[in-house]
Amino acid sequence: METWRSRKLTGSYPYVFVDGVYLKRSWGGEIQNVSILVAIEVNEDSGQLVLSLMGKVL
Repeated sequence: METWRSRKLTGSYPYVFVDGVYLKRSWGGEIQNVSILVAIEVNEDSGQLVLSLMGKVL
């Protein structure tokens, strides 16, 4: 995961969509709210690539 997260982004990204979601997650029996931000790129050929994921416990 760290290799993917820290990779260099090269090339052209004509369309980037960013969206967020809140989830309830259980870690070790403790329920917490978590926010996740996702950035998705769509290229000229309609190919899609997840550029980044970011999460934070609220």
